[in-house]
Amino acid sequence: MKRYRSIHTILSRLMLLLLAAILIVLYGGGWYLLQLVKESKERDLGQRLVSIGQTAAIQLEKLHWSFEDFADAEGNVDVELLAAYAGAPNVQDLRAWLRRLKNQNNLHTVMIVNFENQILIDAEGSHAVGEEFPFLEIDQVEIANAQTGTPATSPLYRVRDFPYKRSYTPLKDANNRVLSLLRLEASRDYFQELVGLKHRLYWLGFVCALLLVLVAALFYRLLKHLIKAEEAIAFTDRLQSLGTLAAGLAHELRNPLGIILATSEGLRDELPEHAEQRQLVTDIIGECQRLNTLITQFLSFSQPPVPADVQPFQIRSVFESVITLFKKDLEKKQIAVQTTYQEPLPLLQIDEKSVRQVLLNLLLNAKDAVAQGGTIAIRVERKRRRVSIEIRDDGCGIPARDLKAIYDPFFTTKPTGTGLGLFISRNIVEGCGGKMEISSEPDKGTIVVVMLPC
Repeated sequence: MKRYRSIHTILSRLMLLLLAAILIVLYGGGWYLLQLVKESKERDLGQRLVSIGQTAAIQLEKLHWSFEDFADAEGNVDVELLAAYAGAPNVQDLRAWLRRLKNQNNLHTVMIVNFENQILIDAEGSHAVGEEFPFLEIDQVEIANAQTGTPATSPLYRVRDFPYKRSYTPLKDANNRVLSLLRLEASRDYFQELVGLKHRLYWLGFVCALLLVLVAALFYRLLKHLIKAEEAIAFTDRLQSLGTLAAGLAHELRNPLGIILATSEGLRDELPEHAEQRQLVTDIIGECQRLNTLITQFLSFSQPPVPADVQPFQIRSVFESVITLFKKDLEKKQIAVQTTYQEPLPLLQIDEKSVRQVLLNLLLNAKDAVAQGGTIAIRVERKRRRVSIEIRDDGCGIPARDLKAIYDPFFTTKPTGTGLGLFISRNIVEGCGGKMEISSEPDKGTIVVVMLPC
């Protein structure tokens, strides 16, 4: 039995470790996939911004627009001169063209800047010509690359939880000099796709993890039932061996034991009342009777009694007669018995002798567990289609390490116990279609609940 419990514990731990490993791999794989998708989307966004910028630069060349008229010999745009012409029709046409570029490509901002972190013109007209734009300082590396004539894009990063990515496209004059840069900033709508993808991946991972847990739970239950079935088969084989042993013991010991008992009783009757040998013979008779009881329990274990004609009976009357049998022992230990019967109680259509044997075993265990002056509380009530019998004592209780083995044959903590009482009692209860449950705490007492069908 312990071997099967240890196997069950090992398999449970292995299953938990396997489930944890699968969940880690699942979420790790999802996170890695999300990173790959983010990198792919970021590259696509950068290529898209570069493509839009290069197309816009070609169109500006076709429109014969450049800042050549406002540039000095070194190619630096005179901001003050440009500001003086800010209201000119051609400058306003350029701003309108930039605004259409922004709207058609769903961009966040579109502006033309120089290399001194100044805005030459923006699509919305919200910035003055020559106004210094502090965000340009962040992209100094990209601006320097674009100044050489190669379009450049900034990395994707966040400022105050908002993502940013920009591209810088060089705008050249007729002499192929880079006079300014077309700055395009991606719309936040595009980044919402990444956020939505992240949430979908999280939900997909959660659903997969939930399904995995459900499958693991079903597999665990199946494995648990298989182990229980294997344990039950092994237990049945053991019971068959013990039953054969019990029958053999009964056959081999009962007859000579009866002869020894009869001879001892006859010898005791012939001895004088105060003879020293009389007490020794009495001890022999007592041990023979105890051995006979053990053999009887073996027979009950190996061959459970099959009731013939079952007659309905009242559980209260059986309980009271059983308590009467223990009356002297209970009074000797000053044990108080509190009984509660929730009337009306239904009749029980099961074997009365078997129920009496169960109650005898349970009350005997309670009496032995309770110390001098203790209490045994008995409650009998109807619960739907069953009768509940609760026997509660304030005795020494059962340690947790022993509670799992109390139904095992021959397991006992009593010096003179056989370890068959609870085993036989549970077999009787379950054979009647009922169930038995025992809960206990050391130094606090034990509660035994027996449910019998009405």
